[in-house]
Amino acid sequence: MAASRIGLTGVSALLGFVAALTNAEAADPAVVARTGEPARTRAEILERARTLATALAASYQARPGDGQLRRVAAMTFDTSDDQARKSRLDQLVPELILGAFARDPRFSPVERARMNDVLRELKLPSEARVDPATVAQVGRLVGAQLIVLGSISAAGPTYVVTARLVRVETGEVLGAAEGLVGRQGLVALSEDLVEIKSPSGAAFRSALLPGWGQVYSGRRWQGYAFLGTAAALATAGIANYAIGRSRESEYQKATVDVASKREDANTAYRNANLFFWFLGGVWAANVFDAYLSAPDSGSPVVDVDRIETALVPLPGGAAVSVRGRF
Repeated sequence: MAASRIGLTGVSALLGFVAALTNAEAADPAVVARTGEPARTRAEILERARTLATALAASYQARPGDGQLRRVAAMTFDTSDDQARKSRLDQLVPELILGAFARDPRFSPVERARMNDVLRELKLPSEARVDPATVAQVGRLVGAQLIVLGSISAAGPTYVVTARLVRVETGEVLGAAEGLVGRQGLVALSEDLVEIKSPSGAAFRSALLPGWGQVYSGRRWQGYAFLGTAAALATAGIANYAIGRSRESEYQKATVDVASKREDANTAYRNANLFFWFLGGVWAANVFDAYLSAPDSGSPVVDVDRIETALVPLPGGAAVSVRGRF
């Protein structure tokens, strides 16, 4: 299985994601920022992706009623290159850009698992390339005010990555940015960060441990809910069984009020059995849910789990922003 986590080198690269593009000017919503030299190493590629996000974010001008936090989603990028599709670059690149948006406290990226849920509801594959009307519908359903669209095109040993920031409500293109990335470097990065996940893999994990399959598929809070519920039921069942054993021991030693002590033991045993039956039902439901809600067989999941910190300037001082995906 491809490595699903970034090592120390990748983390340090992620924390420095911003350099090789010229920022887009906020005054011109259609300006395209780009660089001359292609990014080739892992650090350069991650830097390039972050700068794309920085240029797009710079083009955004808040409107009254937008709220303090802007939800940003990303669609699969268009590409006609076979290698890019095979290596899932059309899904890796927008995920990297979303990850870069997470460093800006003004924005809140939409999780890919939520996006996949909506695409499944609309009967669209996760790699779907959709028309503007569908893009707007998807954006509204995931609660996003902004959405990132883009394309990846081949130019010899280089990929040209173009990204656009679109306002969901109006379809207005707020800004665009473009960067050059070496083909070999981007493909190698994909092998490290993209993991192919399947319904059977999710179901198998949830059969071993409630909630594991949901976490594996990116639905972390559902996984934690299943795990917590199963743990609570197991604890209650074990506690009642222990009470039953204690009451049974008292019954065997008792010389008075024997029937009452026997009934207390039986009640505790019945409660324990009831909790264990509920545990079995939750466990089965958890496996069923993991299978149905998992990505389609062969769908990629970009696993860029990390904790990031950033210094945020504030009037009269500064604050540290801590963001992460767990």
